[in-house]
Amino acid sequence: MGQNVANLYPLPNLPGVINNYVDDPSSPSNENSLDTRIDHEFREADHLFAHYTFDNYNIDRPSPLGNLGGEVCCPSTDLNRAQTFGLGWTHAFGVNILNEARFGFTRYLVMANGLNFGQNLSEQLGIPNANRGDSTTSGLSYIAPSGFTSLGDSLFTPEFVAQDTYELADSLNWIKNAHSLKFGIVYLHQGRRFLQITAPRGEFDFTGAYTEDLTTSSGGNGLADLLLGIPAYSEQDTLQGRYPTHYFSFSEFVQDDWHVLPSLTLNLGLRYELFSPAGGQVGNFDLTRDIVVVSTGPGGVPYAGVKFDKNDWGPRVGLAWAPFGPKTILVKSAFGMFYGPPGNGFADLGENPPWLEQNSQNFNPLLIPAASQLISSGFPATVVFPDPMNPSGAVKTTGSTRLIPRIMEWNLTLEHEFGKNRMWQAGYVGTRAYHMWNNEATNLDQPYLPLDSNFSDPTGNLGRPYFNVLPNLNTIVPLDYAQLSFNYNSFQTSLNKRFADGFNMLLAYTLAHSLGNTDGDFAGEIQNAHDVQAAYGSTTPDIRHRIVLSFLWELPFGPGKRFLANSPKAVNLLAGGWQVSGIATTQSGQAFTGALSFDPTNTGSYLPLPDVIHNPNDFS
Repeated sequence: MGQNVANLYPLPNLPGVINNYVDDPSSPSNENSLDTRIDHEFREADHLFAHYTFDNYNIDRPSPLGNLGGEVCCPSTDLNRAQTFGLGWTHAFGVNILNEARFGFTRYLVMANGLNFGQNLSEQLGIPNANRGDSTTSGLSYIAPSGFTSLGDSLFTPEFVAQDTYELADSLNWIKNAHSLKFGIVYLHQGRRFLQITAPRGEFDFTGAYTEDLTTSSGGNGLADLLLGIPAYSEQDTLQGRYPTHYFSFSEFVQDDWHVLPSLTLNLGLRYELFSPAGGQVGNFDLTRDIVVVSTGPGGVPYAGVKFDKNDWGPRVGLAWAPFGPKTILVKSAFGMFYGPPGNGFADLGENPPWLEQNSQNFNPLLIPAASQLISSGFPATVVFPDPMNPSGAVKTTGSTRLIPRIMEWNLTLEHEFGKNRMWQAGYVGTRAYHMWNNEATNLDQPYLPLDSNFSDPTGNLGRPYFNVLPNLNTIVPLDYAQLSFNYNSFQTSLNKRFADGFNMLLAYTLAHSLGNTDGDFAGEIQNAHDVQAAYGSTTPDIRHRIVLSFLWELPFGPGKRFLANSPKAVNLLAGGWQVSGIATTQSGQAFTGALSFDPTNTGSYLPLPDVIHNPNDFS
């Protein structure tokens, strides 16, 4: 079997015994798009618009060895299709009341298939049960001998995503005396069908561990292990269907722009938002009951038992005040609390038991290989899906409640106009965010302490918090897990010479500091899953000092200018209308977190950190 696999390699087309093959594959792509819009006014008080867009993009992403592979991710034939439809109706109830209603729909489709999609090449090669008769497992298994180009279809293919988003919104604007009022509601529904797993047709890694000298750990060869057919690692993942997941959110708001005095305007508002946990075919590992709660089938619970966060009230207040009259000093200040999931991330809780089976095995090269380990044995004929009441391997959790990230923002600014066309501004800007999500940044089943005995049990899980109740569980992946925080404070000032007499200049300075254990993205830089505050520190980029100078100078040549104002037309065409502009930026260095490529903590840390042994600011 190992020889059959090795025979797939093409013959060298370059001299030498390494780096002796080159291919020049093509990567054709094709894109078609359509945009259309219609506006219609039924009468002066009613206006309707509708629009539709369509975009279809195909691309072939080749492999270094053609269809034989050569990369772990992600040579494929891809289809990306996006469609949007929008409908809006504006109705005026009078001169001071206006209503706006709108509906929107977006569909996004991704289909990325391996280069040998639809062909059972592993079966033809003689690897049992790598191809299981369906399109998902078709193709050639990923085979990776250390030190050599890999063979087989890319991992993480095929990928299928079909995501639909519906939005329905209505807002009412009402101007009454000194008040400009706005009321509104928004309903958003997101649904997705998804399929992407690591190794649907199987993976075999050959490290050279079975042909090395066991006393010196030297001399091993990955290709030699392949010829013997003895992998050091194998994996095959099976997912039951394209699991559906959906979310919804509902928000309502009221806002009032109140012109209290000619010199004072207040902006007052309140917003309430409700975001659902993941629904559909999902499961959630219960951190207290030690089981995976499912949403469908026998014993199914809506949203897999995850509770709603019902405390998302967002007050907003702002003011603009000229205490000494216009064109003197203007005071501006604002505060707001905002909620919402970051980006457009779907928590893949559909990849929990009982829907996903991950059959992965690390083999001990000190032991005689069993027949079932060999590549010629392939994978078991029957896929046994894990029991949600007794999970093993890896599970995912949102926790008991899907707490929504919340961000508080505030500022206080002074503006002063002086001289002719000159403006000075100085202010304080602050942000505090908490309940930020940990998405796959840690393993919640990480051992508590860095002990030599952490993984001494045959299961390899000794030392993990759940070992006593679930000895075969090794990973608890957090998804939408509210655990992280950050804050930002800055002093900002600028001097602006507005455009006049052919010249404009802006000089700005910012003094800022950002602290936390996340930079606001989906994850953080966490060494210890059980003490995330230990990772609290400067967050990327944390630029402390930043100065920006920009200018625009309209050169004084040509008609209406100081020089050459009455020149012939040819001279004006050549010398007139020129501008010179520039921008210069200088700033202090960015924050940096060093990480190790190995784990001296012996806890399976996702981000083991080095010790600081010297002053990092001393470059002498």
